[in-house]
Amino acid sequence: MKMRTNPIPDARIRVVVADDHPIVRGMVRSALDQHPHFEVCGEAENGADAIDEVKRARPDVVVLNVTMPLVSGFEAAREIKKQIPETAIVILSSHADAHFVAEAQKIGVRAYVSKSKIGQALVDAVKAAVAGHDFTVRNRIPIKKSHYLVTGVDAPSHILKGRTHVSPHKKTDVHR
Repeated sequence: MKMRTNPIPDARIRVVVADDHPIVRGMVRSALDQHPHFEVCGEAENGADAIDEVKRARPDVVVLNVTMPLVSGFEAAREIKKQIPETAIVILSSHADAHFVAEAQKIGVRAYVSKSKIGQALVDAVKAAVAGHDFTVRNRIPIKKSHYLVTGVDAPSHILKGRTHVSPHKKTDVHR
């Protein structure tokens, strides 16, 4: 599978945001809008609309909530992966247990971020996902603003620029 890359350093990363709560969608949009290299090119309030919006907009990345009406975020991710495999998938969820993270990894989701981490962690996760790297930030382990758990690969320095501690782990270590 070929991941999209932004060959031009100033190119904008196009993002679709899908969450059933308008306030959360607004928070994600606000976090991404603070960075000139992101463009929110679509929104959806359920999984079915998320699939349609990704097919229409062809974004670089989609940010999906897990629990949405009509079609769950995981089902939407499976369908997006099948129909538009070049779009990277980031899960943004209040569910931070190992079962959800394992399911996301099985589907091929590139990043999994707790909803409590909307902000720089989400920005870093979107950048990592578009670059083709796995990225997971969980609430269950003590993560400070400058500490991230990166799974599967070492994060490239341009993605985590300024972070003081990056801990590479095997994918199986994510479930601890």
